[in-house]
Amino acid sequence: MPLTPEEATVFSAVARTPYWSGAVATKVPNDFYYFQNPPIPFGEPAAFVRLFNESNIATTWSWGGSNTTTDIAYTFLLQTLGRINKDPRNVSETSTPVTGDDVKLFTDQDYFPHFETLDLAAGIYDQYNALQGKNNTYYTSGLNGFELVEFAIRAGQDLVASFF
Repeated sequence: MPLTPEEATVFSAVARTPYWSGAVATKVPNDFYYFQNPPIPFGEPAAFVRLFNESNIATTWSWGGSNTTTDIAYTFLLQTLGRINKDPRNVSETSTPVTGDDVKLFTDQDYFPHFETLDLAAGIYDQYNALQGKNNTYYTSGLNGFELVEFAIRAGQDLVASFF
């Protein structure tokens, strides 16, 4: 279905944050958590956790700015985890480098759809809300709040309360 000119104007302003998740074989103990504080949006892992005794796989999460590529994020993943890939309870143990063979999965996705500050100041939400009901179309998404299922549900409830 082609966008109307008004829809194209609004939705072309939607920005996204590059985001990566991974599954990496590590030497860290079970229930080991790593959180970068504060998280730096350049593609470095913001967090990872190993949750299960039955597996040495840790789940990782990274995010970056609009110019951060998957290759950059992947390199940061190897470097960052390689510096801490050991049991932290053993002070004499040295960290084991993480290699591409250790990375079982590394996927990228555009995440957190949002409008930038200048668009917000220019009234982009007024334009977005003015689209509601035109051509019998209604919008609810992460644009209505943080990208969580709960916010999408609440946005749907607000939409029904406002228009039906």
